[in-house]
Amino acid sequence: MKLTPILRKQHIGWHFTKHWQVQGKKKPIETGAEAILTQKGIEVVKPDDILREKRVKETYNVIGYGIKKQELDYTHPDWNDRLLLTYKDNNVLLEGLTQAKLITKTIEIENGLPNKSATEISKELHKSVRNITLNSHVLDAEQKKLPKLKDPERPAWNFPRVYGVTQERRNKQLVSKLIQLIENNSDESIVNDRYLFNDLFFSFPFEKNGNLIQFQLKGDSLLTSKKPLNAVSKNSLDGIDLPDIAPLKETITLNEENVYKLQDIYPISNSVSKHHPHTLFVHYDDEIVGNLFEEEVTDNQIFGRSLLKTFTVAASYARQEFGPFVYVKYVKDNVVATVTPGKIKRFNINDYNPTKTYSVLYQNEYYRAYIISTGETEEEAIRNGTAKRFRMPNKQKLLDELEYSTVDEDNTDEKAAVPPKKKTNKTADAIGIENYINVIGEQSCSVRNEVRTLKPEAKENNKLQLEINELKKKQKEFEKEIKDLRQLNRSLQLEVIDVMKELVLTKFVNQQEEKEVAVGDRVNGNVYLGRDVWLPCQIYDSAASKAIRKDYSLFIKEIAVAVFGQNLLSQSSVTDIVAFRMNERGEPPERIQAVTGNINNRIAEKIQDILRPPRQPAQKQKENEENVIENEEVVVNSNEDSSEDTPVLTTVNNQNNKLYQEK
Repeated sequence: MKLTPILRKQHIGWHFTKHWQVQGKKKPIETGAEAILTQKGIEVVKPDDILREKRVKETYNVIGYGIKKQELDYTHPDWNDRLLLTYKDNNVLLEGLTQAKLITKTIEIENGLPNKSATEISKELHKSVRNITLNSHVLDAEQKKLPKLKDPERPAWNFPRVYGVTQERRNKQLVSKLIQLIENNSDESIVNDRYLFNDLFFSFPFEKNGNLIQFQLKGDSLLTSKKPLNAVSKNSLDGIDLPDIAPLKETITLNEENVYKLQDIYPISNSVSKHHPHTLFVHYDDEIVGNLFEEEVTDNQIFGRSLLKTFTVAASYARQEFGPFVYVKYVKDNVVATVTPGKIKRFNINDYNPTKTYSVLYQNEYYRAYIISTGETEEEAIRNGTAKRFRMPNKQKLLDELEYSTVDEDNTDEKAAVPPKKKTNKTADAIGIENYINVIGEQSCSVRNEVRTLKPEAKENNKLQLEINELKKKQKEFEKEIKDLRQLNRSLQLEVIDVMKELVLTKFVNQQEEKEVAVGDRVNGNVYLGRDVWLPCQIYDSAASKAIRKDYSLFIKEIAVAVFGQNLLSQSSVTDIVAFRMNERGEPPERIQAVTGNINNRIAEKIQDILRPPRQPAQKQKENEENVIENEEVVVNSNEDSSEDTPVLTTVNNQNNKLYQEK
């Protein structure tokens, strides 16, 4: 490396930049003028306060522009005064499994996992499991941005973003492929009875110790079967006690909400043959699940989360399959009974009409009945129903219910009377209602007969009436459309007529304009002077009468005065003399050219007799014609004798022809 001498020079550009930074931030020098003006009572104001107007920003609520976020307060449509304790997928319990047992009233019959199976696993099966694990974790084709990497010792350090297989994808692939491997090594009867669902949503609300609680959790992978599971144990569980977490409450770390909807959801319908839950596979993602206190999630808390998910699936399934109990009263015989919501058509336990009758299933037949009360247990439903008085419907409505108890979607026929196998007893209210119905039936026998005659055609009449209403509605729409089309057609025809008239008028005007008018022509009492200049016939004739033979100066004067006016002629010159600074003569004005053309036309009319040649005697004219013929023959002979390259100049002298000179 070559050493060079040290140059002790300053960088001018660097100094200029620093100097610019310093000088660009100069502060105004305090002159003391403000203090003097303040002492004299003169107010000092900033220039911006006077020169710039203060504009108040107004906010406008534009309808349809964006979506305004609804505030979670009493203005929200789902606001409820009663507090709800919720548990969702992103939360864990503080005490984990112990707290989950208290909330769900769950006990552990045997500690630990079941006994190990003595079945030996073949090498092929072991290799398949290893390949499934490898494919799910490493060899999957998904490439998405993974969560940021953090170093506890260097929390501010930013690592490069990593792309790969997400935890959700990895868990789904692992579970589904392992189940497929098990099915490949199982009997066909077992495989046909199973089905795997992913990402199902379950919701289960309930009350416990005066607290309203709702679990809203996702079933990551649910394996269902055609038949429900058998009981876990048939032994008595009275001697097993629940754990105690005192002084903590069992509802600790549950979220408190006032904006909520109570939803009882088991997403698989009863109509699906494989709707019974068999095994639930719970996925754990440390990026989604976290502790409220921002601490690391423990294994005990993960087990508690799994227990709550399992309880939510089982409880929502049991409520759909068996449900809460409903206390009903049948219309025909006023017998009361307790049924489950699954046996009532079109019934929602959270939203039902107590004055309306519903179709209730009893011994494979549907009967009309009123809903009196509901309850979590059969005793609670009966207690709620007997605690309040049942209001009797009016006479007309009761007759309608008796005679027009139509069938729902299944078209099942209702029976005239309920079989006597119902395990219910008639109460005093039921007997009174029955007597009341009998009295009504005796007084309205004729009405019932008429209704019975119309009963078979009630559905058909309703259907026809709906079709008639639809046809009338369509007819009105067609009439409106035809009216609009007629109006549009009328307006279109008027526009076409106007356009045709305009075209005809334009064509006529163009034809009139295309007609050439000669100088001196008289049209509608005016004389055309040329260059689009017209003059009344009276003025033109007066100027022509003043013209003297061979002297048209007076005529020119009269025409010029009539065209330009006396004031214009007295104040300007029309001699058309070009200035010395102009190299070329410009075009003369239109009206001057019109006057000049008119004068030339007038002179041509007057000298027409002078330009005409005089007549000759007949004998002399005959001699001239003979001379012309002889000259033409001489010219032809000379052309034949001459060569092609030599041009021939022929001159025909006609003594009788004269040259006319234009004046």
